[in-house]
Amino acid sequence: MNVDRRRAARRDTIPVPRSNAVVEPVAIETTGVQRAVVRCGSCNHRVFDVVGLPSDIAPQAAPPFGMLHVVRRCRRCDRLQDGRVTGHSGYPLPEGLAGVWRCECGRVLGDVGEVRGRVRVRCRCRLEVRATAADVIETANAAVIADAS
Repeated sequence: MNVDRRRAARRDTIPVPRSNAVVEPVAIETTGVQRAVVRCGSCNHRVFDVVGLPSDIAPQAAPPFGMLHVVRRCRRCDRLQDGRVTGHSGYPLPEGLAGVWRCECGRVLGDVGEVRGRVRVRCRCRLEVRATAADVIETANAAVIADAS
């Protein structure tokens, strides 16, 4: 019997527009934190997470152009690495991730486009997964809102 070794696609994942990734929405918790798990579109392996700002913060207190956090676990040392990326395309964050994203141990985690907040990482199946952090959060929020109604 020929068995496909790739994990079957999960039913609760949604394709991210303009990307080869799928997103697994995480319900908005009582704190209002927007979270999404980005998975490889081919093998469904978790590649990184995107965390947004709490939705209960007043717009005046939020950063002027929006800010999202991306989190990835290093495969060499198992540390969680995070960094800030822009939430709006065209408005880079002054202290955000840009260029090559490295772990403290020196391993390359991926590449981040400063202007669009586009994260490119390599999955363990060797596919380059590309997704814009803002698109990931938008897709996840739309799915959570659709499930709630």
